[in-house]
Amino acid sequence: MTRASDDYSIAAILDELFKGFRPGTKGPAYEEVAQVAGIAASTVKQLRTGARSNPTMSTIDGLATFFRVPPGDFFKTPSDEHSADDSTVQYLAHLARGLSRESLSMIIHVVEQSRALEGLPPNPGSTHSNG
Repeated sequence: MTRASDDYSIAAILDELFKGFRPGTKGPAYEEVAQVAGIAASTVKQLRTGARSNPTMSTIDGLATFFRVPPGDFFKTPSDEHSADDSTVQYLAHLARGLSRESLSMIIHVVEQSRALEGLPPNPGSTHSNG
């Protein structure tokens, strides 16, 4: 997740997830998030507005499930901003399980292009090709 500001609070992170969930809309209803996350809609609202700022790990896990992000995304700091942590990479691998060779090839291509755009060297241990 790319931060739009220097605010790394739970409220700011959650607000960004809401805004990015369905671009061009208000985002999901608190009740929709609460149902999937297994928490009260009032808790979702309080966390998003900053009225509550110390959620339990089970709440974080539920929110992460709804927004389809690794739970670690709720604990980002400025130093984390420009590189994926292990949990994010593992989550990407988890999402890729069961995909066809063609889809996996496309994902590999996107990652290779992203590395090039960010000025990162190619993975020297890689044995994958785009074909």
